Amino acid sequence: MNWLELLDQLASIFTAVAALGAWLSYLCGRRNRRLALEHYLKTELPDRPDGKNTGARSVPHLMAMLRMPEADVLTAAFESSLVETARRPDDEGVTKDVLLRYRRVAAA
Repeated sequence: MNWLELLDQLASIFTAVAALGAWLSYLCGRRNRRLALEHYLKTELPDRPDGKNTGARSVPHLMAMLRMPEADVLTAAFESSLVETARRPDDEGVTKDVLLRYRRVAAA
């Protein structure tokens, strides 16, 4: 086996390892964004009995607080089973804002 074939095989192995590392990094990033959204919304659960705080937060609010782009906030929300969506309609019934809130899990 000559050096060129050896370098070719090593480059193939390195490419596969680098691709696997990039994929794992991508998955960990998505998981971390989902967990950050769930944690933040859980801390925003209503604690007032008067019902004025529903725990729902708008997407722009979450973008600012979590320092994530809109696409990442929405992707994290739609991937989570603990986040539910609601809408805030305008006077004509068209959705003005998408609201996200932590879904309370009933004890089994």
